[in-house]
Amino acid sequence: MATQTRSRRTTQAAKPSILANLLPYDEKLRRRELAVLRDRVGNELRSKAQFEMQGAAFDWTAFKAQFNADYGDLALTEIRGYLKTLYGFSSAQEVADAYDKMQDLRRARQARRGY
Repeated sequence: MATQTRSRRTTQAAKPSILANLLPYDEKLRRRELAVLRDRVGNELRSKAQFEMQGAAFDWTAFKAQFNADYGDLALTEIRGYLKTLYGFSSAQEVADAYDKMQDLRRARQARRGY
């Protein structure tokens, strides 16, 4: 009986360390909405570069690095404010749908390239 009690305690003690490695739900939401904002801003700037700058190439890698440096620490409420003001998102579900669509497009692009 004493052996069972010790093994249960050991198992229970191990669970928090595993769960500690996971992101809290609010942080997952913040990162998802930040990704949508980054994608929308990037697409707008890419389009602007193509049409207003005689087809200038848009460097996504440099843009992502600069965007993350400038806006990577925004709170979820601030990100939602930008998404509403700049792109008309009125609910978290709309943002989730946009994120899913964005991921579907990425997967299709990778499939075409053979990744």
